[in-house]
Amino acid sequence: MSDFIQVGEKIDFLNSTGADIAYHDVVPVGTSCIGVAEMAIPQNETGTVNLEGVWELTADNATVFNVGDMLYWNTAGKKLTKTNTDVPAGICVLKKDASTETARVKLLGNGISTGE
Repeated sequence: MSDFIQVGEKIDFLNSTGADIAYHDVVPVGTSCIGVAEMAIPQNETGTVNLEGVWELTADNATVFNVGDMLYWNTAGKKLTKTNTDVPAGICVLKKDASTETARVKLLGNGISTGE
């Protein structure tokens, strides 16, 4: 038996992080990928998190990102990095110079391999 629940571009996310999640906050989904909150999600409540699309997020301002680079989310620093021990985020879609503080990333969504 199987029951279709949702397409998967967006998921219902139970906020068990111990803190409120604000609208458009980056939300690590375990250690597999990140999403972006489509609403404020209070602690212990469920809200919508988007797992797909291209987003401009805070990034490591000491590193060059090239188109196609695999990017990761550093949960402590709350920024994109190229450190593969951070949470996989997605693919860089616009070159970022070292001094730039944001980067555009295509989120991993439902099926982009990290190549790891």
